[in-house]
Amino acid sequence: MRNEPPSSSLDRFSTQRLRATCRVSQTSPQSLQVTAASSSTMVLFSSSAALIQFILLHRLNTDYAIVFGAASLVAGLLGTQAVSRAIKRSGRPSVVVLALAGVIGIATLCVAIFGLRNAAVQLRAGELGFLGICKR
Repeated sequence: MRNEPPSSSLDRFSTQRLRATCRVSQTSPQSLQVTAASSSTMVLFSSSAALIQFILLHRLNTDYAIVFGAASLVAGLLGTQAVSRAIKRSGRPSVVVLALAGVIGIATLCVAIFGLRNAAVQLRAGELGFLGICKR
């Protein structure tokens, strides 16, 4: 048996630990699908709770609810089919994450643009900004 310096056994231990950590941190396609399914279930639960609240408070316009519900159902089915095809074509389930990041990015940009535009209009009209304490 050869005599190794003490640092090499420590390096070997560190390397084994690093490999084990890397194996654990890799995400499998199943874990992404489980995450997406859990998220969808929570969205369904929270939107159903909001729907029930609107019904109980008599604040639901049923004509609009039926039209938007049908449109959402069709869009959801088409979106699911498109994402399934994209995953099969690319072989990577990360398409879901990239699509979600794109939608969130576009939504953030839209909120910022329209919010700044509305704030500028209100500022020019004198409806926004600091007013004196006595002016109301």
